Amino acid sequence: MGFWSWMFGTPKAFEETAKTVNNTIDWIGKGIDAAVYTSEEKAAYLQSNNKSIREMILKLQDEYTPRSITRRIIACFVVGVFVLHTNIAILFTLLGALYPKIVNGVNVWDKTLDITLALLGQEANMVLIVVFFYFGYYGVSNVVGQIRKPK
Repeated sequence: MGFWSWMFGTPKAFEETAKTVNNTIDWIGKGIDAAVYTSEEKAAYLQSNNKSIREMILKLQDEYTPRSITRRIIACFVVGVFVLHTNIAILFTLLGALYPKIVNGVNVWDKTLDITLALLGQEANMVLIVVFFYFGYYGVSNVVGQIRKPK
């Protein structure tokens, strides 16, 4: 191995050194370019930002149709009645425990609680169907969207 080979290496080493120098120059140039925010970069950013806003508006337009609003109102009523009946059952439980009212050997609050629990049992399936119909699509579409999203 002579002096010149030791000094400059093989042609392949020279090519690798040239690539490293070129990459370093490109990196420095990109760093300087990133330091200055040009009007072209502003326009490109605004264009992409406006595109995402337009897409959001188009998606939200479907949420404000009479069908969507009516569906939400019905869901609120059905779930609200179920929650109201659940709270009434809790109230009857507390009243039966704290202030028992005994008529013919039976606690009146316990009898009323049994009627309310039977009503809740009948409402439960309807509430689950409404909640699944209203929230199921959004939940499933979010899960599928997360699974399909490229990593």
